[in-house]
Amino acid sequence: MVMPKRRGGVLKRVVRESGEVMLPREKLLSGTTAAELTDQELLAVLLKTGTKDCNVLDLSRNILKEFGSLYDLSIADWRELKEVRGLGLVRSLELYSMFEFGRRAIKQPVHDFQKEPIDSAEKVAQLMKAWILGDPQETFYVLFLNARGFLMSEPKAMMRGSKCESTVGVSDVYREAVKRNASSIIVVHNHPAGGSSPSAADIAITERLFAAGVALGIELKDHVVIGGASDGEDWTSIRESGMVAFGSVGRDDPIAPPKKERKNQ
Repeated sequence: MVMPKRRGGVLKRVVRESGEVMLPREKLLSGTTAAELTDQELLAVLLKTGTKDCNVLDLSRNILKEFGSLYDLSIADWRELKEVRGLGLVRSLELYSMFEFGRRAIKQPVHDFQKEPIDSAEKVAQLMKAWILGDPQETFYVLFLNARGFLMSEPKAMMRGSKCESTVGVSDVYREAVKRNASSIIVVHNHPAGGSSPSAADIAITERLFAAGVALGIELKDHVVIGGASDGEDWTSIRESGMVAFGSVGRDDPIAPPKKERKNQ
């Protein structure tokens, strides 16, 4: 077996005979798709080179081991990345920016949700999880709907940071709704480090928003809380949970929970 030569920590030569190791870039050039590469190999492609003491594949393995998973690596701040041996400032900024670029790329275009009404909390979660996944900070969003329940614009981030649900301004939310001539709104926020169970503060802001909406004639349809699970499937609708009395719900309400049929006594 001919061993690859090392120079500057990078495997410079790859023997392409059957059974020999190929670098990730070589695999891609030979027809392997990016989806077929391991997390370690994908990271090696992004890093390009290793260090004088560590080739790029070993460096990639060490970085993933340091953070525990690709997901945890993807949500790390560049300052955290910079502390890892072998990354440095420039690579840390590049990785940090690339992960953010990827998050933006997977956001489902808003126009896909403007073709039909937002008529369930599940649709809200599907729309918002791409915006929220990987966000290490709690962020409070507002969805503005027209009279038919269609999304009018991109979700608006109203507040970011710890306990944003207790500091978001009710007047600020409805000022934006009036500016857009919205007929109703849905609010969404995330719990980055926990589950989707609404807190007391979540319930309190929901009640305040609903009351203000009744006064202004701009209905709050729901408040959806999305947990920190990496697949984005952990979410709770405060309306469907019954934790807040949203008032009488009409048959045509596009986000009303389904009515249960009573059995004949």
